[in-house]
Formats: sequence, structure tokens, C-alpha cells
Amino acid sequence: MLKVMLTTVMLTGVGVAQAQTAPDLGVEFGVAAAHTKFTSGSDSLSDSGYDLFAGYRFNSYVAAELRYLEGLRFNLDAPGESLHASAYGVEASALGMYPVTPNFGVFARVGALNWHDRVDVADAFGAGSVSDSGTDFIWGVGLTGTYGNAQVRVEYNRSDLGTPGGTTLEQISLGVAWRL
Repeated sequence: MLKVMLTTVMLTGVGVAQAQTAPDLGVEFGVAAAHTKFTSGSDSLSDSGYDLFAGYRFNSYVAAELRYLEGLRFNLDAPGESLHASAYGVEASALGMYPVTPNFGVFARVGALNWHDRVDVADAFGAGSVSDSGTDFIWGVGLTGTYGNAQVRVEYNRSDLGTPGGTTLEQISLGVAWRL
């Protein structure tokens, strides 16, 4: 009888320990404030923007994510001339994660970024606009802090956009994610 009780207690303890350390699986969604910089040759534009993301965590080490990046809204209005620029993108990526401690981790992302930009110019000589779009490789690295079902992220992302002149997109963001 004592042997049965000890076995039951031990198995229950193992089950509780596994439940507490089980990987956090499931759907995640979140939002991030971002600083985005576009560089082409010696010229650069930067602006604050935001990201919206949702994904699925398969285990403690692998997740898939979709993100919407609103990276640039630039407006310059002066007497007789104006310049308006905007850029956004949709990204599909895979994340590789490593939980350093139960509440702190690091991650890397690789994926594809489908981006769109537009520039409108008007002055005394006329008006015109230029737009471009493409799909390019994006990568990133980040840190996470987890508190229950909430997660804080700090992240750096980069993509070399396939544009004439070799435009580079760099983004630093601070976000919050929730696991359902």
C-alpha cells in the first residue's frame, strides 16, 4: 500500500512538473511601435511606425508569424511644393526561439517581405508620383520577456529591397504579444 501511494505521489509530481514546464503552444498576436529607416546610397528617410502581428507557436523553439509593417509616412508641405511618401509591407516568417530562462528568451526570424512604396511630388512645374513594390528576404533578431500569457519583445529587422540603387530597410521595434 505504501508503495502504491509513493508511486502515485511521484507520478502526480512528475505530471505537475511537466505541466509547468510544457512548451507554451498556440496562437499569439500583438502590436509593436517601430522606428524604420530606408537607406538608398547616401540618402535615407526614417520615421516611426507600427507593426501588427499574429502567429502560431508550434513548440518552445519554432513559430510562424504574419506581420503588417507600417513603416513610413512622410509629408513635406511648403508654399508651392509638396512631397508625400509612404511605405508598408506584409511579411510571412519563421521564428527560431531559444528560452534562456523561463521568463527570458532570444529569437531569430527569416521570411519574405512583400513591400509597397509611393512618393507623390508637386511643385510649380507640375505633379507626379512614383510607386514600387516587390517581395524580398527579411531577417531579424530579438529578445523576449515573458510574464504569464504576455510577452515583451525588442527586435531588429533588416531587408535589402530589390530596388534600383539597392534600398535597405532597417527596423527597431518594441512590442507586446499575447498568447491565447
